[in-house]
Amino acid sequence: MINYDFNDKVILVTAASKGIGFAIASNFFQAGAKVAICSRDITTLDKAVSNIGNNDKSRIVGFQCDLSNLNDCKELVNKVKKHYENSIDILVNNSGGPPPMLIKDTNLDHWTSAINQNLLSSIVITNSVIPSMIDNSFGRVIYLTSTASKEPAESMVLSNVTRAGVAAFSKTMSREIPANSNITVNTVLTGGCKTDRLYSLIKQQATKNNESSDELLDRLSNTVPVGYFATPDEFSKTVLFLASDEASYINGVALPLDGGSLKGVF
Repeated sequence: MINYDFNDKVILVTAASKGIGFAIASNFFQAGAKVAICSRDITTLDKAVSNIGNNDKSRIVGFQCDLSNLNDCKELVNKVKKHYENSIDILVNNSGGPPPMLIKDTNLDHWTSAINQNLLSSIVITNSVIPSMIDNSFGRVIYLTSTASKEPAESMVLSNVTRAGVAAFSKTMSREIPANSNITVNTVLTGGCKTDRLYSLIKQQATKNNESSDELLDRLSNTVPVGYFATPDEFSKTVLFLASDEASYINGVALPLDGGSLKGVF
């Protein structure tokens, strides 16, 4: 792994008590950053903070936050700034996916929850960190969405729509930030990654197919051009690169991180 140096950088990774978010936060911590994470579940949050910091809590802090609650989102940024007595340099916007559903099975509550958690939370948090990034002439904003935002998946309408909205917001933000501010805004289109979310979706589909989860996982892995699904740790390395000085000219992209699974050329 490249030896990045994020010393003195304050980094917020949302929804980071497990899975991809946890791996990203862990690797930023290992690279010297001051890291803040959040989760709805206080038990998994406390466990994640302990595991990341190895009993050294000087550079890792966790805040309980429900991303579907926009007031929580507004307060989260203030809590991070107060704790580290500094502004946020790097924001990694991550959120749990909404449940798989067909359009005909959705109602207004489903849409409100998904839009708040996956789209409006990103907008609220981003708008809270951008002014200080502009003042400091440095910032990295990275959104974790889904390949479904580019190639909509069946029975995933809530994710398809809200994730596409985040990608559109990201691109717009990348063009509206003042030039020469040394701020980049990018989106990672998450493909298959070995997280609880992936295993849950596989279990549901395996039950419908009357096959075992292991059989389905093997079969789906074989459809990925590289031949496997990434681990969260492998996935996180691309995010650290996008946050680094080496990636200072990468701005406004929607990068599929899916082992080549998307079929489109662009």
